[in-house]
Amino acid sequence: MPEIFQKATRKKELRTEDVMQILQCSRRHVQYLRDSNQIEFHQTARTIRYTIEAVDDFLNRGKVVGAE
Repeated sequence: MPEIFQKATRKKELRTEDVMQILQCSRRHVQYLRDSNQIEFHQTARTIRYTIEAVDDFLNRGKVVGAE
């Protein structure tokens, strides 16, 4: 498990910056993932938060299992 992911798992909610580090992508790409409903999030006023489970689910959807 990457170090940044281990540190992030200690948090209850993740900020966009945390998700950017975990996925190693830009802020715009995280926004695209939200807009296309590929990653779950919740928003209070202007604050957007993600659960670690939502990020983990997104990462696991991209895995290929038993490609023989």
